[in-house]
Amino acid sequence: MNAVQATTVFKEALQLQGVLLDNLSREEARLQLAVLQKDWIALEETVRVMRVLAADIESCELRRNDGYSSLKASLGLSPQDSFYDVLSRLPLEERQELATLYRQLRIGIAKVRSITDGIDAYVSATVGTMRDILDEIFPERKGKIYSRSGSVSTSDTSSMVVNHRL
Repeated sequence: MNAVQATTVFKEALQLQGVLLDNLSREEARLQLAVLQKDWIALEETVRVMRVLAADIESCELRRNDGYSSLKASLGLSPQDSFYDVLSRLPLEERQELATLYRQLRIGIAKVRSITDGIDAYVSATVGTMRDILDEIFPERKGKIYSRSGSVSTSDTSSMVVNHRL
């Protein structure tokens, strides 16, 4: 594969991955809303869509990595050379376009990570609050018991169904 073909393959993979990450960030925002509103049906649908998107992103990531490796090889660069080494070997127009696509990809990753961190913080705080409430209601559940591996396990592993909001 020559440098022009390799650049085209890499560019197309970067573009597609950017679109897929934008779609994933929109779905994560829907997931966040479903969690906040306790809309479990919407949550299940969103998770289903996100699984499909995750598989698409993974396959696109493989294509992008293959395209990037081919591009490096076509430019005579070693696998250890950086992305900016690759850019420096390309014509100005291609360099600018790839740099823009790369920045957009990084921004997309940051957006997904930000929303994920927000969901994680909310769920962790909610679980902690509910655990504290249940420990007050059921004092026999208080106290920490540690497993052989050193992780915290609860003193009572029985399930509980709550039919009211806490």
